[in-house]
Amino acid sequence: MSRSLKVSTQHIQTVKTALRRSGWSTQRALAEDLGMALSTVSRFLNGKSVDYAVFLEICDRINLDWQSIAAINPVNTPELDPIDATAVHPRSLSPVYPVTVDPLSVPTIPLQDWGEAIDTNFFHGRQAELQTLEQSIVADGCRLVMLLGIGGIGKTSLAAKLSQQITSDFELVIWRSVRNAPPLSTLLQELVLFLSQQKDTEATLSQLMHWLRTRRCLIVIDNVETLLSAGKSGQYRSGYDDYGEFFRQIGKTRHQSCLIVTGREKPTDIGMLESSQLSIRSFQLGGSPEAAQAIIQAKELTGSSEAIQRLCDRYDANPLVLKIVGTSILSIFDGDISLFLAEKAPIFNDFRRLLDQQVDRLSDLEQTILYWLAINREWTTLSELADDIWPTVARADVFEALESLSWRSLIETRSGFYTQQPVIMEYVTDRLVETVYQSLENLGQQGLPIEPPASIEAGLWYTHALLKSTAKAYIRESQRRMILSPLAKRIQITFVQSQAISQYMQQVLSQLKQSLGGYGIGNFINLCQQLEVDLGGYDFSELPIWQAHLSEQSLANVNFAQADFRNCQFTQSFSGICCLALNPDNTVLAMGDLHSNIHLFQVGSYRHLHTLKGHTDSVFAISFTPDGKYFVSCSGDTTLKLWRVSNYECIRTFEGHQNLVKSAVFSPNGQAIASGGSDNSVKIWDWQTGACLRTLEGHTSAIRTVAFSPTGEKLASASLDHTIRLWNWQSGECIRRLEDHNQGVWSVAFTPDGERLVSGGIDQTVRVWDAQTGKCLNVLSGHQSSVWSTIISPDGQYIASGAQAGMIKIWHLPSGRCEKSLVGHKGWTWALVFSNDGKRLYSGSYKDSTVRIWETQQGHCIKMLSGYTNTVWALAFASGQRLVSGSHDKTVRLWDINSGECLQTLEHSSPVTGLSLSSDESLLASSGGSGGADFSLWSLGSMRGSAQSEVRSEVRFERRLAGHTRAVYAVDFHPSGDWLASAAEDQTVRFWNLADGACLKTLKAHDEMIWSVTFSHDGRLLATGSYDHTAKLWDAETGECVAVLSGHTDQVFSVVFSPDDALIASTSSDGSIKIWAVQTGQCLKTLTGHNGFVCSGTFYPLGDRADPIFVSGGFDSQIKVWAVESGQCLQTLQGHTQTVWSLAFSADGQTLASGDGDATIQLWDTQSWQRLQTIKLPGPYEGMNIAEVTGLSTAQKSALYSLGAVST
Repeated sequence: MSRSLKVSTQHIQTVKTALRRSGWSTQRALAEDLGMALSTVSRFLNGKSVDYAVFLEICDRINLDWQSIAAINPVNTPELDPIDATAVHPRSLSPVYPVTVDPLSVPTIPLQDWGEAIDTNFFHGRQAELQTLEQSIVADGCRLVMLLGIGGIGKTSLAAKLSQQITSDFELVIWRSVRNAPPLSTLLQELVLFLSQQKDTEATLSQLMHWLRTRRCLIVIDNVETLLSAGKSGQYRSGYDDYGEFFRQIGKTRHQSCLIVTGREKPTDIGMLESSQLSIRSFQLGGSPEAAQAIIQAKELTGSSEAIQRLCDRYDANPLVLKIVGTSILSIFDGDISLFLAEKAPIFNDFRRLLDQQVDRLSDLEQTILYWLAINREWTTLSELADDIWPTVARADVFEALESLSWRSLIETRSGFYTQQPVIMEYVTDRLVETVYQSLENLGQQGLPIEPPASIEAGLWYTHALLKSTAKAYIRESQRRMILSPLAKRIQITFVQSQAISQYMQQVLSQLKQSLGGYGIGNFINLCQQLEVDLGGYDFSELPIWQAHLSEQSLANVNFAQADFRNCQFTQSFSGICCLALNPDNTVLAMGDLHSNIHLFQVGSYRHLHTLKGHTDSVFAISFTPDGKYFVSCSGDTTLKLWRVSNYECIRTFEGHQNLVKSAVFSPNGQAIASGGSDNSVKIWDWQTGACLRTLEGHTSAIRTVAFSPTGEKLASASLDHTIRLWNWQSGECIRRLEDHNQGVWSVAFTPDGERLVSGGIDQTVRVWDAQTGKCLNVLSGHQSSVWSTIISPDGQYIASGAQAGMIKIWHLPSGRCEKSLVGHKGWTWALVFSNDGKRLYSGSYKDSTVRIWETQQGHCIKMLSGYTNTVWALAFASGQRLVSGSHDKTVRLWDINSGECLQTLEHSSPVTGLSLSSDESLLASSGGSGGADFSLWSLGSMRGSAQSEVRSEVRFERRLAGHTRAVYAVDFHPSGDWLASAAEDQTVRFWNLADGACLKTLKAHDEMIWSVTFSHDGRLLATGSYDHTAKLWDAETGECVAVLSGHTDQVFSVVFSPDDALIASTSSDGSIKIWAVQTGQCLKTLTGHNGFVCSGTFYPLGDRADPIFVSGGFDSQIKVWAVESGQCLQTLQGHTQTVWSLAFSADGQTLASGDGDATIQLWDTQSWQRLQTIKLPGPYEGMNIAEVTGLSTAQKSALYSLGAVST
């Protein structure tokens, strides 16, 4: 391990003076004399750390005593050669530099993420270019440098070599390729997270500029030409104009960092900046004679020096072109350059024409492989290619074709994987899109011939999948952007009107039905989705449906009878994910959901194996026995159940908890089960008899997680009482209390060696504990919302934590450093599990009903299973027997409550969690969690009418109000009708002027997300309820907080005023309803009776003021009617099968509407409390016919039936 030294600050000028006195006119002159990199000398002269031996050598050369100028406290840290550092996997989780606990401290060795940077071991020449570029960046301080040149000229290689050479001059280095054209938001997310060392989640351009000013960063953006359109030079493709502002800001704004951009074409913005800013420069690259000579030698071509020079001149010494041409020289002219030149081959001036010539000479199979590699867009194995190709060919033939393509330099190979250089992939992709478009044009006119086509390209539409449903999630999105989207745009230009597009696609389908099969129908369905063509009523019966991505489409009334499904992805039947578990050999993934079901999926194919039913409430935890033959589940129904995996049978039910059971786990030897629940107790069970062996008491609030130590001797329990307890579970003794969390603790886990504990809590921290002493060893900060799940990798080196806001972070446990931030879930990441090898992380979200599979090294989401839940989050009555509902399927619906008919459906940008009608019913406000930080206003001027046609003609979108920084959950109009309030996940309440949409006031209202907001009937007060366990009262005019209503021990879901504004009721996930006096803020009464969360509540509008009636809805699927004065439960209304999330009374008090988590609205008569009507919201596959289909398992069909499919 070498040491490093640096010049002390007070002696920097002394050193620079000594440089001149010693006869060195420039830094470069000294560097060349010493044989060192210019960047090394520059670091020395500017007081930055350099290697100990280097420090002494420079001092000796400029005649200085090193001891007199060295910093008194030199930094003694290991150093890495910046080029050697790239030998480490660029995006590995293993740190390649010394780290400290503080993520924002400046590391001595640059923090590096090399992304898709290429290997430079075979880099040749370009020394002059490297010196010029290093001077521009290091010495001259250029903020933006662009490397320009035609395809294959070596821009990427030069950028990689340059970046490695100047790495030591920067604190952070990140490389990103944009060859798959990611949206700017995606790139910003990655850059901001990396530059802030996973601390900053605000993916905005302003935040990027903040970090470029704060830290000295080197960013390399490769292949920028993919962001530009094929039309006018330098212009961005549709939807990518924001990249212009990205380049402008980095080029014009003062900062200490540098952006290197490579591309075949210069964006207009960079060209304009270059002419006016000295800190922006571009360099046009020509060929590389040294690289050209190396390629000629490697290809073993023969010829005189003159012949070799003529060959290089003819093709501008372009390395890639010479590779391709060299193959032709070998195959046709036996490697003799002179014979090739004698044939008067065309002078190179158009790379695409050269590629045209090369591809046209390929065999059908070779062309097929080229197209598949462009579709797959990443390194691909022979096995994957053979599976893709249709009609099927022998794998030996595929291998032979790959060898030929590699020999022709048309593909890249690496350890049994194959891909294409970006310039070739772009060419093949463009050729694919153009050829398919021409085929579609012909289809609309004359139909696809039934006989096989004359060439492979004539049949691309059905021999190649333009989008692969089975591809990794991020690759599939790239296929959508680079293939489907350009194809759809060509069609939209041809047929401007959507009706014309729909008619045209019908013609295409009628012709496709006559085809030979293959991928054609799957391509058709995916293209229709891209074109936003409604497939409702289409007939795909008896057709092959291959690689269709059907999980993002509504397929109501589509006929798939007798269709053959292959590699298609549907929306799954699971709802919000509460827990995940892998069996011991990682072949089965089990998930428990909001709707009381357990779903089993086969790992790898992710085929749905079975759905187990038995619980009557949400399933919160699953744990397998060590041999994988059984698993235990626990639920909000207060029970545990034991299941046999082989036949999916429930063989035992454990009863004893008095409230929700949130956690259950087998002991390491499989002989005992521990469970923890909302009754504040931990129970130990004999799994074979079902007997409760012991109850561990001591916690004073709900228990969220229990975990055994690896040896099974200890048990840890995490509770909302802010503590973790360690138990000797066999004796029942509490060994130790861990109390450093200052709010509730949601999760706890032991490291594999049992020496450490890791916990996550509402205080937004992950904490690491000594399991023996109970001492808190480290506090990992970075989440900006409650941490709800924490797990440890099998090797004990990494922690994964999931948070309320959806962010997942991966931490290096020994150093405490956050290595990755995984962005994708929209909130409430309750479930995490590592694969046995630690290479995969499975995550589940209660909020967005998805399971995501991540590559832990790259941080990519490689698979997403999309579930379906259509919770009716909000209800509001209007005059004229109208009801408005807001639901998770991003719609607002207007209903006739007499007939149950849906009068109108209004599309929303996100799941609708809040609704409010203005007092005159002229406006409707709708807000949506999980979506953007805005909400919508709708004009409902005719809501008082009764004619269906009148309602439909008058409802229209008015405006969107934006200002919150996170999802808006609730809205309420002020009784005056002049303004409204909104409450959001960003912990604020905002007041809005309805006349102009301006934000009047912002209240920093709570310490956690705000779920509810409501005005008093007289408009003087505003009430809010939050996940910070409090409700608050505010002066509506001044915004002053007049009372904090504290008493709940968990999240407050709803707050509502009594009709006379004397009382306020709050409902909570602690299972209680509290009645408060508005005037004093005193809690008058606590109502209990629900089993689990109380999610909704409302006062009866016309009740006796002396004894008001309150109605509540809960996690237990029940509605309870309460006499507030006595606290007596008058009625319990049964009928819902899932959580009751919304309640509303009609204005006359005669009807109660209730909405649940299973897409159901119930209407109740308030005199008899009898159910009047049930309204069921349509599922995504309502009426879809799957009679006699092939390719789907029984479990898959059952799931589709549950989502509305039929078999007729």
